[in-house]
Amino acid sequence: TFAFTMSYGKKGSEARGNLVVVSHRPDGSAYRIKSNVVDSLVVGEAEDPSGQPIAYASIRVKDTAAENLTNGNGEFKFEIPQGSEVLIVSAKGFQTQEIPITKSRVYNVTLQH
Repeated sequence: TFAFTMSYGKKGSEARGNLVVVSHRPDGSAYRIKSNVVDSLVVGEAEDPSGQPIAYASIRVKDTAAENLTNGNGEFKFEIPQGSEVLIVSAKGFQTQEIPITKSRVYNVTLQH
């Protein structure tokens, strides 16, 4: 998930993912304004050299707050911010690996001890 800070200067403004909500219309309804940030869904698996899944490995996007963990089967799925360049995969007892983000949306990673 991608998060960003928004400053509007009026009470009732907030950001929810790609949607900016400004809730101070005179009639009380909310303005709906799309931001220019587009996230991309990536999926994959983390495994050890023998092909065993690595549960709860950290998957994060370099230089952002976007981060997720693999599930109990070593699988992950999450949205990364547009323009992201590198995934960082790490787990206790394994070497951290940096993976360039390409047009592919599937990233299967083998971490070395």
